Amino acid sequence: MSEITELYDYCVPVKPDQKMKLKRLGLICLYVILPLIALFIIIQWKGLVYFGALIVLADAVVYFFTWRYVNIEAYYSIKTGVVTYAVIQNVFQHRIKKEKMKFALKDCVLIAPKAGSEQKVAEFKPEVEYNGLSTADSPDAYVALFKDEDGKNVAYYFEATSEMLKRCRFYNKDATVMSQVRY
Repeated sequence: MSEITELYDYCVPVKPDQKMKLKRLGLICLYVILPLIALFIIIQWKGLVYFGALIVLADAVVYFFTWRYVNIEAYYSIKTGVVTYAVIQNVFQHRIKKEKMKFALKDCVLIAPKAGSEQKVAEFKPEVEYNGLSTADSPDAYVALFKDEDGKNVAYYFEATSEMLKRCRFYNKDATVMSQVRY
């Protein structure tokens, strides 16, 4: 019983899609072009040679403030029946956690595999969708349907683990559909 009420968390890196890959490529070009422009300016004005060391520092600062938007992880934790979904941004081994939402498992009307629940999701008509999947075609993709505190219908897609499903079943047996998962 006590292991059900303790904190359980799961984090999965989000694999970049085509749009994210283009953003990454653009940022890499920025990281290369920025020092080249700075070097060109230094070469043009000989008096700025002493500022050459600042090029590396400036590039690192730009990297720190931009790369975290294209290097993200989906994170969820569950404690005493309350699920917290967050996005973690990674840069220089510094993890910035941004909480997106919280909900109680007892409030869910459905917790089921994504593959077989398209019709129920369409009938539920979610106004807000949260995607906590590493890829759109993840084999362990699940969906949780519930109403948030504002009364909006919410669909939360997440990668299920056997421990998560065990807790979902414990806190909301009627809404949980069990299936075989990898982890």
